[in-house]
Amino acid sequence: MDCDTYVNQDISRLFDRKNNHDICISKEFLAKDILNTGVIYFNNSSFRVKSFLKTWYQSMTEAKLKAINSDKPFSNKTPDDQGKFNEIYRLSSKDPKFFPHRIKKIIELHNSLITT
Repeated sequence: MDCDTYVNQDISRLFDRKNNHDICISKEFLAKDILNTGVIYFNNSSFRVKSFLKTWYQSMTEAKLKAINSDKPFSNKTPDDQGKFNEIYRLSSKDPKFFPHRIKKIIELHNSLITT
């Protein structure tokens, strides 16, 4: 949960989903095609989830290093965690045979997460 998230009602139902889903995430309030990473539930005992989180973290680290080394100004929101999450998610809807190996791996991991 983001530190700027304000909880104004009971959220215990979110934890009821832990037995049926490896990851639970909501859509952005104003842009329904964007997943909001402000509140995420994930099953950290799942190997697939651990692999997904590692890939997500690595993609954000790479974006931060690229920004630092570019000598261009960047915001404190670089890397954009929500943007990186949605980027990986959107790749899953494309045909993986046209992507490099690393992207195929991300797509396959994502597809395995949403089908369980």
